Amino acid sequence: MTPSISLFWGMLASPHSTVHSRQLFNERSCRVDLSYGISKFYSKFNNIMAVCGYNRDEIATLHLVKTYCIPMVLYGCESWILSDNEYLQLNVMWNNSFRRIFDCCWCESISGLLFYTQMLPMSYQIDQSKILLWKKLLNCDNIAVRTVVAVNRHSIGLIMSKYKLQPISTNVGSI
Repeated sequence: MTPSISLFWGMLASPHSTVHSRQLFNERSCRVDLSYGISKFYSKFNNIMAVCGYNRDEIATLHLVKTYCIPMVLYGCESWILSDNEYLQLNVMWNNSFRRIFDCCWCESISGLLFYTQMLPMSYQIDQSKILLWKKLLNCDNIAVRTVVAVNRHSIGLIMSKYKLQPISTNVGSI
């Protein structure tokens, strides 16, 4: 039986994948399809490059990409469970944008550009968002939220151990 959505004017059949929060969510596999966000990133990126032009002001262009394109891709990334291949797709997208903005490094690493522009690789940005969300949830005033986060802290522990960070304290408190 296919689940349906009831609206005040009738019933709608539920699709197997829905666009939710600007990302395509596959209900069968419980995975986020990044291709929608990546294609939106490239369309916005190409618009910025057309307006700013090539080799004009790279730092201003980078700032526009960072503030206009990246949120399109990373919206809701705190809840994503990504495979290594999906992290790689996002890093390739970010690296290619750097290569086009600065018109260099097509056969080399862009780690020097990332360092001097004080930017993080895309996979680090995603993990940073997850860690900051967990920290905010653990410091929430609502005891129920803090308890649920404390019980499920093992999922953020994998990210913390990847960067050799100290575990986030889980002081749940009492009612």
